[in-house]
Amino acid sequence: QYNISSPNIPGYHYDTPKVSGTIGDRDLVYNVIYTAEKYHLRIRYVDTDGNELYDEYNETLKAGDTYFVPSPRIDGYTTRTELVAGTMPNSDKTITVVYLRPGKDYISIDDYDPALGITVNMNIGECFE
Repeated sequence: QYNISSPNIPGYHYDTPKVSGTIGDRDLVYNVIYTAEKYHLRIRYVDTDGNELYDEYNETLKAGDTYFVPSPRIDGYTTRTELVAGTMPNSDKTITVVYLRPGKDYISIDDYDPALGITVNMNIGECFE
C-alpha cells in the first residue's frame, strides 16, 4: 500500500495532490504536473495627494519573471521613477509611482557649481549643503 503526497513547491501548484494505491508486481510511474502560479503586477500613477493621474498598469506574471515598465510622461508633472523594473515575487505586487509638480512639490536648483557635474532636485523642506 502506498500513499504519497505531492510536495509543495513555492510558486507552483500541482494537478494531483496525492498518489495512492497498492503495490503490484510491476513498476508504476505517475506524472504529477506542476504549473507556475500567476501573480498580479499593478502600477499606480499618482500625484503627491494620491490622486490618480494616469490609468494604472496591470500585468499577470509568474514568480521570477522580470518586468520593465517605463513610467508615462504626464504634462505638468515629473517623476524620479522613470522606469519600474524588478523581479516578480511569489505574491501580487502593487507599486505606486508618485509624480511631482515643479514649483509646488519640489524646487529645482539650476545654478549649482558646474564642477559638481550634477543636477539636484529637492523636496520642499529639504536642505542642501
